[in-house]
Amino acid sequence: MRSMLAYGLPVYVSNLMLSFSNNYPSIVLAWFRGDFEVGNFSAAVKFIFFLSAIAMSFSLAMLSAFSRASAGGRAAYVYGYSVKYLTLVLLPLVVCTSAGSKLLVNLFYGREYTLAPKVLSVYSLTYMLVGFGYLVNQSYFNGIGQTKEVLWMSLASAAVLTPVAPLLAKLWGAIGIALSLMASQAASCLVGFKRATGKFSATWPKSDIAKAYATALIAAPVAALSYLNATLGYVLLPLYLLAYLTLLPITGAVNGRDLEIMKSAAEALPVSWAAKPLIGYLSWVLRRSSS
Repeated sequence: MRSMLAYGLPVYVSNLMLSFSNNYPSIVLAWFRGDFEVGNFSAAVKFIFFLSAIAMSFSLAMLSAFSRASAGGRAAYVYGYSVKYLTLVLLPLVVCTSAGSKLLVNLFYGREYTLAPKVLSVYSLTYMLVGFGYLVNQSYFNGIGQTKEVLWMSLASAAVLTPVAPLLAKLWGAIGIALSLMASQAASCLVGFKRATGKFSATWPKSDIAKAYATALIAAPVAALSYLNATLGYVLLPLYLLAYLTLLPITGAVNGRDLEIMKSAAEALPVSWAAKPLIGYLSWVLRRSSS
């Protein structure tokens, strides 16, 4: 019973705090601003669910992987690979979501939501923390049975969000709320990352992570132009993704071993039909750049 409480109680408290963090910003925004900003904020948040859905699918898979790896003493090693590959997948999507925010909002909600693109552009950048375990830390700690660490992460997030959200909402409205959420998630991520790589000696391939960020940002100006002209986004965002894929092997962010691991992982994916051509293209670029 004691071991059950030691594992389950921090999870329960963390979930309560997560519920608070999900509802508190909207309440604060409604207090300081009107329905227009609340509606625009809600519209922007719905697009974040797309990134969250991708992250959730990875998190569920990683929780299982960490649980199995923990039994064999390899969880700390798996952590580094999980962060690396999730970073490679998510960074270009974050850039496209942020730069293409006007296109997305105009397409699904219309031009009346004039503030939503700005909120989405800012808020989606939270996922740039992915290279520091932003979407891996919680699964890692739950998988190895260290749920108290998840509680510390939740406390760090709430400690920042509670005082900062009203201050920034008063100053900048919905954009201020987005910034306060970014700050709270950054605090939670930093605590989790430091504990994972410090106390629990999880591996973190900093060189590979740096190359992934460099690759995503080198091509980012192409995508950024779509924020200035939403219509151009239909052309510029696919061009950005193509440029990102092409640069991955050239910058060394992806190597031959990575492609072999990706091929094996793709076999288990329901969208393997889409993953295989991308991996094939990366392999072709790698061969060309090596010759």
